[in-house]
Amino acid sequence: MRRRSSQSPAWYSESQAERFGLALADAEQILTSIEQRHLPSRAGAAERAAFRHKLRLEELMLARACAQGNAAAWEEFWERYHARLRQAARALTRETARAEELADSLLGDLYGLHTRGGERVSKLDSYMGLGSLEGWLCALLAQAHVDQWRRERRQVSLETCDHLHALVSQPNQEAQAAEAAARGVLEPALAQALAQADASARLLLCLYFLDGRNLAQIGALLRVHESTVSRRLDRALANLRRLTRRELLRRGLRPAATEEAMRADPRWLRLDLRRSLAVAAVPKESPHGV
Repeated sequence: MRRRSSQSPAWYSESQAERFGLALADAEQILTSIEQRHLPSRAGAAERAAFRHKLRLEELMLARACAQGNAAAWEEFWERYHARLRQAARALTRETARAEELADSLLGDLYGLHTRGGERVSKLDSYMGLGSLEGWLCALLAQAHVDQWRRERRQVSLETCDHLHALVSQPNQEAQAAEAAARGVLEPALAQALAQADASARLLLCLYFLDGRNLAQIGALLRVHESTVSRRLDRALANLRRLTRRELLRRGLRPAATEEAMRADPRWLRLDLRRSLAVAAVPKESPHGV
């Protein structure tokens, strides 16, 4: 039996979940699943409450209700975002017909006409409420446009189109907020993993990522073939991921939250990589100036 609104938690009333057809238990399950992805397993009630306070609860519940096929929620979603998406699509494509096609195609995906195992599937289930729903939708729209643009121009580099390159090279608001939630544990975990890596691996990572040398240049410096450098770099990165994942689990993250943190955009990490990758000595340049 559903609780009366007067007995519901404040966050449930503020989220408008009941108006969108989501019972308290359903809304609670949505929030719990998001917390499991972004908070350590030992997070206390105060930390969970603070995390929930940062969420766009009303937009989150609207999105999830739409994903479940609630007609009233979808009608409100359409009224709020249909015109905005078409406007954003026109800014991307600069063509009215293509813009309408792009926006309507995305809306179709969001509506969730496809099913998997008899269940409704919608991209709106991926929205976590960590940034604005409009920003998240525009990021999806931009990525859909980029994918279409690449399919039509397979031989043309994305970098030749500045406005598209900017869309995929800059993290969207939702991604930034999600990564900020995991950054508190990811940064020290990665620093610890780098400290545990052996000196040769740290040197290789330093030469490639910080000094900007290519495989051939590193091979000449270390007097090995570039294919050997490539294999060693792959091993170093695989080991770094393994050590970081282990450290995140040791710090209390659940497996799902650990995998989410491992996908964080490294541009948003506040970590002194040069200090973390410090090695005893870096080989001098070869006399050939490689």
